[in-house]
Amino acid sequence: MAERHIEILFDEPGRAYESGDAITGKVRVRVEKPTRCNGLMIFQAWYTHGKGNESEGHHDVLHLFEGDWGAGVHEYPFEFEAQSGPYTYHGRYLNLDWYLLARADVPWAFDPKDEQDFTLAPPADGIDQVPMLGEVSARAAQRDLVESLAPWGKLLVALMATLIGGAFGVYGLVAGDVGFMGFGVISGAFAVGSALVGFYGLAGRRTLGQVEYDLPEKPCAPGAMARVGVHFTPRAGGQLSSISMTLRGFERVVSGSGTDAKTYTHDFYTQPLELSDAITIKAGERVDLEVLVPIPEDAPSSFASADNELGWALDLHVDITRWPDYKETRRIVVGPAPKPGATW
Repeated sequence: MAERHIEILFDEPGRAYESGDAITGKVRVRVEKPTRCNGLMIFQAWYTHGKGNESEGHHDVLHLFEGDWGAGVHEYPFEFEAQSGPYTYHGRYLNLDWYLLARADVPWAFDPKDEQDFTLAPPADGIDQVPMLGEVSARAAQRDLVESLAPWGKLLVALMATLIGGAFGVYGLVAGDVGFMGFGVISGAFAVGSALVGFYGLAGRRTLGQVEYDLPEKPCAPGAMARVGVHFTPRAGGQLSSISMTLRGFERVVSGSGTDAKTYTHDFYTQPLELSDAITIKAGERVDLEVLVPIPEDAPSSFASADNELGWALDLHVDITRWPDYKETRRIVVGPAPKPGATW
C-alpha cells in the first residue's frame, strides 16, 4: 500500500460544530493491490497540548469495514454527534483541540491512519445536560479543599523540620560535627519560614471564624449574573478595612511529575468586586454579605483534568486592621446556558 492511503474528508470542511450537531464526511482509502483489512475504524478524540502534561479523551468509535480490499479507491461515510464538551480552547499555557482519527488494521504492516482537527463550540441555544461540567465541578471542589488545608500543611512541615533539624543539631553539638550542626541550623531556618507562612494563612481565620459561601449550584452561563453570599461569625472583635472579591479566569497546568513537576499559571481575566467598606465586627455577631458576579460574555467553559485546568475562581480578601488578612479561593463552574425547559 502507498505511504499515504487513508484520508478523512469532512462534508463541511472548516466548519465549527456545536454540541449536538451532526459531523459527517467519509473516509477515503486508496489501495495499490489487494489487501486484507482486519478493521477500519474512526472515532472522536480531544487532546490537550501546551506547557502541561497531555490529557486526552476518546468518544464514539465507529467500525466502518472489515474484509478484503481490491486495488483502487474505497469510500466509507461516517456520522457523529458533536459532544457536549470539553470545548476547543487556545490559550497561553493550555490548548484543547478535537480530532477525528481513522485507522485500518492491516496484517503484517504498519497500520495506516489519518487525523483531522475540527472546532467544537458551545451551542448558541443552550444545552440539555452537563455531564462533563459535573465532573469539572467535583474536581474544583477537591482542589479548593486541598488549597484550604495548605496553611496546616505548612505548619506540619515546620514541625517535621524542627524535629529533624533539632536531632541533627544536638548530635552535631555532642559529636562536634560542624556539618550536622549546619544542617540543623538550615532545617531550623526552614522550619521558621514554613511556620510563619502557615501562621499567616491561619491568623485571619482565627479572627473571622468559619467562613461560609453561597455559591451557584449550577454552571454559570456566559453573560449571566451569579449571586454569591459570604457569611461568618467573628471569634473576636475588631475593625475590617475592606472586604473584596475578585473574579478570576485562569489556566493552571502541571508539567512533569514528582520532584521534577512544574506548575504554570496564567490569569486571563480579572474583575475586582467590592463586598463592603470598612466595618466594625463584634465577637459572636454574624456578618452576611452578598454580591452579584458578572460572568463575561465570552467566558470559556470550565475544564479540568489531572494536570490541566481552565477555571474560574472567586478570591476573597478581607483586610483586617492591624492583623494578617484573610484570603481564600473558591472555584465556580462556567458553562453554556441550559436550553429552555432543561431540568438540570
